[in-house]
Amino acid sequence: MTFMKNKKNTAMFLMGCFVFTTLMTGQTIKTIEKELQTDSDTKIFIQTKSADVFIEESKSETIELIAELSVKTNNAKRAEKMFKRISVEMGKDENGNVVISVSEKTKEKPFFGLNLQNSSVKLMVGIPSDREVDISVASSDLSISEVKGVYSIKSASGDSKIEQFYGSLKVSTASGDIRLLELEGPMDVRTSSGDVFGENLNGSLVFKTVSGDVIISNGQFSRVEGDSVSGDLKFSLDSLPTDSVILQAMSGDIDLMFNTVPNAQIKMTSLSGDLEMNLPEGKNMQHSKNQITTTFGQGLNLVEAKTHSGDIFVGTK
Repeated sequence: MTFMKNKKNTAMFLMGCFVFTTLMTGQTIKTIEKELQTDSDTKIFIQTKSADVFIEESKSETIELIAELSVKTNNAKRAEKMFKRISVEMGKDENGNVVISVSEKTKEKPFFGLNLQNSSVKLMVGIPSDREVDISVASSDLSISEVKGVYSIKSASGDSKIEQFYGSLKVSTASGDIRLLELEGPMDVRTSSGDVFGENLNGSLVFKTVSGDVIISNGQFSRVEGDSVSGDLKFSLDSLPTDSVILQAMSGDIDLMFNTVPNAQIKMTSLSGDLEMNLPEGKNMQHSKNQITTTFGQGLNLVEAKTHSGDIFVGTK
């Protein structure tokens, strides 16, 4: 395994087998390694309910998998029975797609469930560059680092952390938080109650949230478009997007800050919230109780912020 060679506890792994380790803390760990050679056009599916998933780039055309299964017992026979309930699979389906899954082997009342407090599963996957990857998790946490490709992620309650990603990204979660760091490319982010945090993002961003906040700093976008019901939207942009910035919220507040006065048409509208603009007076300014419109420079781009009852602030850092 090359992609995890610097990770803790991976030096003991042997290809094609598993290793038992009993710790002084009363835990027994089983590690499994698998590899699969794939073509560049092969789509990859990763499916798990509660196994935490860690993805990095493989340095070859081979998908590399390390699964670490941990149970809270130092009894070898009991541990073995518990491990037998877990299936870690990597293979190809009838369409030639690669499917990686972690699940329980039986539908009977389980002796050991993956969601119980006395067990945990970590799934570490090395994926070749420029692949199409579909990830589906439930309560699992997800970490993706230093990869390039087309990724689609669906999560229920687990948190997602994605950093140093280059390519097309779609992330959808119910209550889990989403953290984005140093991304480049088109981004589509959707969440219900989870918060979205982003830093050093470059590309286009489309988002939708219900009650989760969206907080973005040091962004350099070609386009930003999104809406929220009750979540707050806070954007700090290094430069004005080449296309437009369109933010909408029902009761959430909107804060939008630029490094310098933007060369743009600005429109702020709120039915019952407060409006504040911390910028020099622009051209053709119109200011009423519910709306402010003005133009700076040549007004090349559109910046629009709209709320029903939330407050709006637009200014410089």
